[in-house]
Formats: sequence, structure tokens, C-alpha cells
Amino acid sequence: MPATMLIFLTILFTVILYLISRKIFLHTKNPIFNPVLLSTTVIIIVFHYALALPLYLNRGVLLQALFPILFGICFGALATLTTAVLLAKFSGLDALIVASIAPKSITAPIAIEISRLTGGDPAIAVAVNAVVEAGNGMREES
Repeated sequence: MPATMLIFLTILFTVILYLISRKIFLHTKNPIFNPVLLSTTVIIIVFHYALALPLYLNRGVLLQALFPILFGICFGALATLTTAVLLAKFSGLDALIVASIAPKSITAPIAIEISRLTGGDPAIAVAVNAVVEAGNGMREES
């Protein structure tokens, strides 16, 4: 299926789901059935199962390759952390900034806590995290 068709169907699904959610909300007048909340919840559940089903069906393959998968994840995380810290240190950056740059490729709430634990500045960690994630998004689009 072409990507443009998939995008079109996803947008169509979202709009139809929103309209159904709006009808439910107008009929019940209950704030728990807020159209945005209800449609977003349904979308998350549907896509959660859409992603989980292939993993479940191929769990044998995943279990056979469990050690290489875990090794790759751990080594990749360690490599990106080491690279970021060493580049920051060799660039002559302050220790506060180095500690804030370390958690660069994880979600912002976790980056904030790791930055606090390592003596970094959470605001700098969030800024670095946002720049890295924006760069990742731009790279995936091209």
C-alpha cells in the first residue's frame, strides 16, 4: 500500500472516529466522553494492538534472537551515551553541561531525572533533548 494512501486512510479513520465520539458526547453530555479524549483513547488502543499483534505472532523469532537484540540495545545506548559525553568533554564544555547532555536520546521526563541525578541542569537536558528529537524527526521525513 502506498504511503500516501495509508496517510489518507489514517486521517479518514481519525475524522470518522472524532465524529462518532462527538455524537456520543452530545448524546450523553458526560465530560468523560469528550470527543478528543475518546477518539484519542480509541486510536491509541487500536494502534497499540496493530503494533503488538505482529510481535506476538513472531514471538518465536524474537525469543530466538533475544540475546542479540538485548545486546544491540544495550551496546547502542552505551555507545551514544559515551560518544555524547566524550565529545562534550573534548569540546571543553563545563561539567554541568556535560552532565546535561548525557541523557540526550530519551524521553524528556526521564532526561530531567537523569540530569538531576548526575548533577546536570534539567532545563539544558530538555533543550538538548528537544533539539535531538527535532533532528531525528527531520531526518526520518527526508
